[in-house]
Amino acid sequence: MVRKTSKKDDPVITDSTELKHTMEELRLTEEKFRVFFEKSSAALAIIEPDTTISMVNDAYCQMGGYSKEEVIGMSWTRQIPPGDLERLMEYNRRRLMNPEDAPDRYEFRFNHRDGSLRYAIMSVAMIPGTRKVITSFTDITDRRIAEESLRISEEKFSKAFRNIPDVIIITALPEGIILDVNDGLFRVAGYRREEVVDKSTLYLHMWNVEEDRATFIRMLGEKGRVTEFETTFRKKTGEIFTGLISGEIIMLQEKKCVLSVVHDISERRLAEEKIARMNEELEERVIRRTKELEVANKEMEAFSYSISHDLRAPLRAIAGFSHLLKEDYGNNLEPGAGKLLTDILENVKRMGQLIEDLLSFSRTSRKEIAISELDMEQLFTGVFSELKSQQGRPGILLSMENLPHANGDKNLVRQVVTNLLSNAIKFTGHCEKPWIRVSGTDYDDECRYTVIDNGVGFDMQYAGKLFGVFQRFHAQQEYEGTGVGLAIVHNIITRHGGHVWAESEPGKGATFYFTLPKNSPGKGA
Repeated sequence: MVRKTSKKDDPVITDSTELKHTMEELRLTEEKFRVFFEKSSAALAIIEPDTTISMVNDAYCQMGGYSKEEVIGMSWTRQIPPGDLERLMEYNRRRLMNPEDAPDRYEFRFNHRDGSLRYAIMSVAMIPGTRKVITSFTDITDRRIAEESLRISEEKFSKAFRNIPDVIIITALPEGIILDVNDGLFRVAGYRREEVVDKSTLYLHMWNVEEDRATFIRMLGEKGRVTEFETTFRKKTGEIFTGLISGEIIMLQEKKCVLSVVHDISERRLAEEKIARMNEELEERVIRRTKELEVANKEMEAFSYSISHDLRAPLRAIAGFSHLLKEDYGNNLEPGAGKLLTDILENVKRMGQLIEDLLSFSRTSRKEIAISELDMEQLFTGVFSELKSQQGRPGILLSMENLPHANGDKNLVRQVVTNLLSNAIKFTGHCEKPWIRVSGTDYDDECRYTVIDNGVGFDMQYAGKLFGVFQRFHAQQEYEGTGVGLAIVHNIITRHGGHVWAESEPGKGATFYFTLPKNSPGKGA
């Protein structure tokens, strides 16, 4: 009897069905792998044994800046900087030959298509049954840049923290435990870092006045920040110094702390105290000198009175007796005696002028300055007109240019103008065409005036004596005068806070300069 078999029991048919089922599962697996490979956010690449790239996904292309067409068939080593390639190849060999001997992930650098150098982390796995490897890349460039920036920032902060000359100290509240200090603490207080860290400022007795610490902490609690709180601190040696402490509450590892900066102002305080003592001494000296000046002024007044009365009386007597002698016995005197009598009268007259000039010099030194605005052009014009008439010099010319208004005492400045113009008129007496030029310049803080003549001039080697009392550079027989006029000019200008000087050459005229500050004494000075 022959047994019939069904298709189900046929081994050929069964093997064919299982093969189809296996092929379908393989297709589905490959499809899932392809979808995973393509859609993965990680940059993936399959690398052949000869280092060429046979397959990449979009994420890989985006990471390197290349298209798939450019990458497929290219050796992946082209994207690695030469200096990094050998280390990367060594990692791959260790990873593939002995996975337990190499880390799962390796950080390396690669060249982007745009030429920039970037950072990535790579994982490598061998594809079973082949010599191909699948690699996964993660671009960490932004993270590395941030880490490097943070490292540089922390390094800069650390250097600044250590090297700032002021004391910087971080303490934990409320105990005041020192967490960190800079080298300024050693420079200022003599403590090294290892001597104070993990110790309390109270234990170290750094605060000279503990109540000040309590006040500082209370102010921090109220405002969160304190600026330049002045107190005294104790150095390691026990010496006390004055400091300005500024502080701010900060959070470190969820713990409330205080970042404080102490600026040593001991030298400044010592200097201020010295200045205060000097000011007190100066005030005492000013009071003493003022009293001495008052006494000197009274003596000067007495001296002036003596000159005015005690010296003039004998001069008047000499002059009177000489005139009587000349009137009563002039015809009976020998010619030589008459000449002597004339000389006596001339010297009496000169002595009288000297006394008058000395009194004028004294008055300019003692007279209180009354400041007002002065029209200098009008002042020069009026004085010149009077002097030209008095000295009988109608031919002398005066030119003026740009004379700004001045601030000063009208009578005293008029005396300056009178003396300078009088000198110019006197010392141009022998010139055929005498002239005087007056000009002015307006500066930010002062006005300068210039008086130039074409007279006889003087030798500059004697300029240092020009403004002294009774200093004359010319013989009395040539030019009259007592040598007091320029001393009066110097006195008046100096009292106004200005300067006076001269320039000249013999036979080439003279130039006199004087300045009047815009803020003269009594006018906002």
